[in-house]
Amino acid sequence: MSAGKVLFVTALDSVKKAGDPQPSKDVLGDVRMEGNNVYKYVQYDGGAAPIDGQAGDCVAYLLNVSTSTTEYDTHTVTADFTNGQVAAGVLQADMADQTDATKVQWGWIKIKGLQVLRQTPEDSPADGDGASLGSASGDGKMKKMDAATDVKCGVFVDASTKEVLLDCPF
Repeated sequence: MSAGKVLFVTALDSVKKAGDPQPSKDVLGDVRMEGNNVYKYVQYDGGAAPIDGQAGDCVAYLLNVSTSTTEYDTHTVTADFTNGQVAAGVLQADMADQTDATKVQWGWIKIKGLQVLRQTPEDSPADGDGASLGSASGDGKMKKMDAATDVKCGVFVDASTKEVLLDCPF
């Protein structure tokens, strides 16, 4: 039985771009565990807006508008929540929207573990409240779960310091 991939090329806080030599990037969908944290290697898409993502921003799996399905299988994420409904994780590096396919960017998101968010969560969550995607499009915020349709992606550990214990889908 294989333990999975154990050697990763890309630093957690770096971004790789189209045109970089192939050996210098990990494979989309790679899952990496370090300490009590789990990360996933993804492709960034700014969505329809388009929106740049910043380290510490929540991202969602991109919604394919023509088929109304998520791009979970292609490991494509966005900070544009009008184009995403399921939380993917939190960006570990700044990633810019690229309208030119030759400038596509890849990087790591944290999907499980303790994370300090870049921005204050919406809806004034209390410690222990469930966390979900923020309601405002494109700001990368999380919010307190307050609707039956919210998809839980973690728990606020210390909302005053923007700490959330992530539990996003692989």
